[in-house]
Amino acid sequence: MALNTDRLSGRALPTDTYWIRVDDPTQAGEALAEARENFRTKLLIDAPEDAITEAREAVKAAEAALKACYEPIVVTALPPDDFEALVGKHKPRPDTDDDAWDTTTFPKACFFACAPKEWDTAGWEGFLTTLSAAERDSLFMTAVRVNARVLDPTLPKDWNGILD
Repeated sequence: MALNTDRLSGRALPTDTYWIRVDDPTQAGEALAEARENFRTKLLIDAPEDAITEAREAVKAAEAALKACYEPIVVTALPPDDFEALVGKHKPRPDTDDDAWDTTTFPKACFFACAPKEWDTAGWEGFLTTLSAAERDSLFMTAVRVNARVLDPTLPKDWNGILD
């Protein structure tokens, strides 16, 4: 297989999405579980095709309702040199467990550098006050992960076997 250098040189910076809950997903989750169960039942009893199609559409609608309970925050990686410069501004603190950077300042700075531009830093600062510590940490680590080019942890070990 020939190397597609045009494709490689035109590669966009990676992005990753953090889904933040904005509405209570309890009812939507229950409705999705019910719709999926109804769909499985229709398949098991060999229901007429129109009933199966209707049940499949109900699952899609329930999935959309659940997804609507969340808002995506898409972070875009910095160019590698910019990321390294940002790391250099947040050097590990002496006498701590910091390894590559200052763990108290770098993740937040990395997020601000990669956050969607709909808000400036002040806008994002205000939003961050509405998040729990776990939500903030997850959001910040999404920015770090996309910049460090770490693989998605949900991928199976042999995910790249499908590429052969």
